[in-house]
Amino acid sequence: GGDGGDGGAGGDGGAGGAGGAGGAGGARKMVLWLSGVGRGGAVRVVARGGAGWEHKSQQLFVTCAPGFGLEQLEEVLRALTVVLDFELVSRPPRDWKPPPTRGTGPGPDRDLT
Repeated sequence: GGDGGDGGAGGDGGAGGAGGAGGAGGARKMVLWLSGVGRGGAVRVVARGGAGWEHKSQQLFVTCAPGFGLEQLEEVLRALTVVLDFELVSRPPRDWKPPPTRGTGPGPDRDLT
């Protein structure tokens, strides 16, 4: 199960995530969410938006040290939201479409949502 991200996210996830940060005329904040676990156990973090990147996204794969789990990674990311001015949401924005998967490798990645 990968729903460890829902515990402390509160009102960050879902409908208001990517669209609600801008306000009238303001730039949208970058939005991050944990999207799954890739081959080798790396956690897929998706970053979307931010000034000049409104319709772009990037996937980052984070390999945690032994004993440092998904919940700890989310806690660190949540702490960084204040310092780096981004939103951490529990689910992808409704209008986000994941990139097509590559047809290589032994099997699909596991989604967290």
